[in-house]
Amino acid sequence: MEDCGYGIFQLLRVGRGCRLFAKPDSWSVMLVTDSPRQAPRPPYSLPPIIEAVIQIVYPDKFAASRADAFRSKLSPLYDSKTDLKQVTAHIEPERRKAEFQDVPQTRFASNDQTDAIVVSPDGLLWTRLAPYPGWDVFAERVARDLKLAIKHLSIGKPSRIGMRFINRIDVPATGDVVRYEDYLAINIDLPPQISSVDNYGWRFECPFPTLGLRAVLQSAVVEPEVPSHLSFLLDIDVIAMNELPADLDSMLSHLEKMRTLKNELFELSIRDKAREQFSR
Repeated sequence: MEDCGYGIFQLLRVGRGCRLFAKPDSWSVMLVTDSPRQAPRPPYSLPPIIEAVIQIVYPDKFAASRADAFRSKLSPLYDSKTDLKQVTAHIEPERRKAEFQDVPQTRFASNDQTDAIVVSPDGLLWTRLAPYPGWDVFAERVARDLKLAIKHLSIGKPSRIGMRFINRIDVPATGDVVRYEDYLAINIDLPPQISSVDNYGWRFECPFPTLGLRAVLQSAVVEPEVPSHLSFLLDIDVIAMNELPADLDSMLSHLEKMRTLKNELFELSIRDKAREQFSR
C-alpha cells in the first residue's frame, strides 16, 4: 500500500485475522482508458465519511527555527497543542540489526478533536473526523494553514501529496444474509459452491498516468457502530508524486484534481442501494 498508514486505520483486519485480496484487472484497465466519467452528483445529506485526510510530504526537513515560527502561527487557530513522537524502524534481517528513531511531531486540534493538523519534521497532515462538513469547509482550513506553511517554512515543491477518504457504509441487517454486492459495485466473484461468507476484504491499486495520480482502493466488513446494522468500509487513497507544484494556488488546484478522481472512484464503487443510506 502506498503509505496508507496515516489516519485512524493503519491496517485492514477482516474478521478472525483473515485477509482476502482481489485485483480485478478488467476494471482497472477500464479506469485507465477513456471511459465515460460519472456525472457529478450533489453533496449527500449524510455523507458516510468517517475520516478525511490530506498529507503533504517534502523531500527535506524543515529548518528548526522556521518550524517553530510556523507552529507559533498555528497555535491561535486551534484549541489544543500536543507534542508527539512517532517511532520509525529500519530493519536489516541479514545483519540482524534494527535501528529505531523517535520522530517528533506536533498535533494541533479543535476542542472536539474533529479538526486537526500534525506537523512533522518534513510534512503536514490534516484530518477531519465525522461529521464531515463538506469539502469547502475542509479545503478552506487546509488552504489557510498551507498559506502559513509556505510563508514561514520557505518550502519548495513537495515530494508527495496524499488524499485519503475513509467511508463506512451502514446498512440495515435485514434477513439472514446481507449481500454486500447490493451496495458495492466492486465484488469478489465466488464459485457457486460458496454461497455466502461471514467477512470479506479486497484491495487494489490503479494508475492514472494522464493525471499523474495513483489510487489505492480497499474494502472490508468492519464492526458496526449503529445497532441492527452491518457496516462496510470503502477506503479511497489518491496519491500524487510527479511534477508537484509549490505555490498555493497551484497546490489547491492539484488537490481539487485529486478530489475529482476520488469522487469518481467513489461513485463507480457504490450502487444506488448504498446511496439511499446517505441520501435521506
